[in-house]
Amino acid sequence: MKRIFAYMKPRWLILVLVLFLKLAAAMLELQIPSALADIIDVGIPAAREAGNLSPLTQYGLAMGGFALAAFITNLTANIVSAQMNNKVTAHIRQDLFHKIFHLSARQIDQVTIPSAVSRLTSDTYNINAMFNRCLRMGVRAPILMIGGIAVTLFMDPVLTLTLVVALPLIVVLVLRLTRKAMPLFQAVFKQYDRLNNSVQENVKGMRVVKSFVREDYEKYKFG
Repeated sequence: MKRIFAYMKPRWLILVLVLFLKLAAAMLELQIPSALADIIDVGIPAAREAGNLSPLTQYGLAMGGFALAAFITNLTANIVSAQMNNKVTAHIRQDLFHKIFHLSARQIDQVTIPSAVSRLTSDTYNINAMFNRCLRMGVRAPILMIGGIAVTLFMDPVLTLTLVVALPLIVVLVLRLTRKAMPLFQAVFKQYDRLNNSVQENVKGMRVVKSFVREDYEKYKFG
């Protein structure tokens, strides 16, 4: 894992920019509930007193402005992070291909070609997806959680207690699901190797399969 994150070091300025944009977007999103509360508590009574929708429109435009600004900031952060992650993944694939290319025949037999193909394709894709999720949700989610609790505490302390009580239950549920999911992920990766091995055997032995009329069996095995 340390080696994987070492690929991020040369791009630390872009990483800081993405983190700043995500922080700004989360702070903008946290303003939306406050703006909605102002619409209900201040905007509607002011509109009734004025006899027109001008005060309500002003608060509505403010809330829409926060939402639009948060959307643009999030979108910019996602585009920048996706471009950076693609470059990091390409760098990892190049180094991995170079490493596999210089392995001895004995080492290749130990790794197996299907497994090497899986490392170059599905595994690097999963690394890319991990970076994307970490940058998109890993920063945004904690800020929204802490900021949401703070905003709720300011607006309605009693409602905050409901969130605080539910939070440990959610954490326990996520941890239990994660423990059960990890063995399943490992099983999926092994199946990737078997799948690549099956494809490789069928491509190389296509004439043999046809000669012995084994098409149906190979289709069944692939399925």
